[in-house]
Amino acid sequence: MKIKRTSRARTGDTPNGEEERYRQLVDLCPCAILVHARSRLLFVNDAGTKLLGADSSADLIGRPILDFVHPDAHQQARDRVRLLEQGRPAPVSEESWLRRDGAVIEVVVSAASLVWHGTNGKPVILLSALDVTGRKPDPEILRLAVNNVADYAIFMVDPEGRVTSWNAGAELLTGYSAAEAIGRHMQDFFAPDHSATPESERLIDRAARENRARYEGWFVRKNNSRFYTNWVITAVRGVSENVLGYLNVARDLTGYKTHEEEIERWNTELEHRVAERTAQIEAANRELESFSYSVSHDLRAPLRHIDGFVEILQDSAASQLDEDNRQHLQTIADSARQMGKLIDDLLAFSRMSRVRLNVRPVSLEKAVREAMEHAQRGLQDRRVEWSVGKLPDVEADPDLLRQVLINLIGNALKYTRTREVARIDIGANQTSGEVIFFIRDNGVGFDPRYMDKLFGVFQRLHRSAEFEGTGLGLANVRRIIHRHAGRTWAEGTLGAGATFYFSLPAAKASR
Repeated sequence: MKIKRTSRARTGDTPNGEEERYRQLVDLCPCAILVHARSRLLFVNDAGTKLLGADSSADLIGRPILDFVHPDAHQQARDRVRLLEQGRPAPVSEESWLRRDGAVIEVVVSAASLVWHGTNGKPVILLSALDVTGRKPDPEILRLAVNNVADYAIFMVDPEGRVTSWNAGAELLTGYSAAEAIGRHMQDFFAPDHSATPESERLIDRAARENRARYEGWFVRKNNSRFYTNWVITAVRGVSENVLGYLNVARDLTGYKTHEEEIERWNTELEHRVAERTAQIEAANRELESFSYSVSHDLRAPLRHIDGFVEILQDSAASQLDEDNRQHLQTIADSARQMGKLIDDLLAFSRMSRVRLNVRPVSLEKAVREAMEHAQRGLQDRRVEWSVGKLPDVEADPDLLRQVLINLIGNALKYTRTREVARIDIGANQTSGEVIFFIRDNGVGFDPRYMDKLFGVFQRLHRSAEFEGTGLGLANVRRIIHRHAGRTWAEGTLGAGATFYFSLPAAKASR
């Protein structure tokens, strides 16, 4: 079906008629609508005519818009027009306007810049004004509400800083009543006890420049007791941006600050105790170094004598001794050498806590291979089956890590000595920044009930006649790993092998 076009015959269908319909629509708007260009009124709707107190819009057309704006708001109006003429949005604002009869009315104004065919490309300003006179909250209700606030000190001061209002919270915080406070300078009540300079004057100057200023510190009450407060001062401005006074809000933070100072005092005391304890540890380390020197020098000398005289007897008098006596001499010599080995291990263990760590990324796979080569030098004809899994890089001191691996691999070889074929598995698992290393063997194992003794100093779960050792190897392993912020533990069954574990931080590149 075709729709036949017809010519526009009604007035409303002509361009002028369409404009008339928009004009009627604007006239029905309850808000005052005003249009002006170059600050002179071009159009005012019925609501605007009534708002400005004119008999008809004709009485207003051509008049400067500033004739109806309160002088205090002239600069604000000019600033808004300048923004709109630049094509920028202007904020909604509250202003005082004047009626033709001189009465002051309060309006909320919004504005927009428009261009249409009748303006030759020149922008015009469209104002929408809503009368809010008499709709503001009752000042008495506001005053009562503020006065009854007890948790915050709220008070007003004039531009010079003299108190004009003082609520119940201010009385509670300072101890001064409203009668004592009003009319006096606020510096009299909020003077920091640590400064002779009027802090309030600096705050007023800052609030005047930046609209708001904040201060936190100790102050003095009427009874000279101290209180700690967070104090905010805000400039209250009129329509022409002139400062009418300053609103002050302060909150009592004495309890929080006291608690904070107690924590600081405890921290200081703790730091002092740590320093004392560190000094004691350093002194103990110096004593340990002195003891180590004594052990190294004084105990080794008798051992050398014992070993030397036993050797002399074995060389010069062996033929005069029977087999039992020769065996006794050999036992003395073996014991002296064992004692020397024990002294060496004990000194190495004591030095381990003082060795400076040189932590860096280390190839665990390379370190294990080197430790295996070192441990296999004395294997002779033993049959050993090795299984080495994929090993990631770790963060460790390479020299100390080497000692750990040599000790653990050496233990695995030692305690599988009784097996026809020794089987040793080495591997690692990586989890969230940590590498867990393990070494598993099929050796003699250990009784799980005594697992806690494994890493203790001089603790042995097997007789020295069966397996040599001083009982310091695993203790050294634990100390080294502990210094790397790692962990050590073990699993085992008597007669069915053992597994030893330690953890280290993974190298950063592999995390």
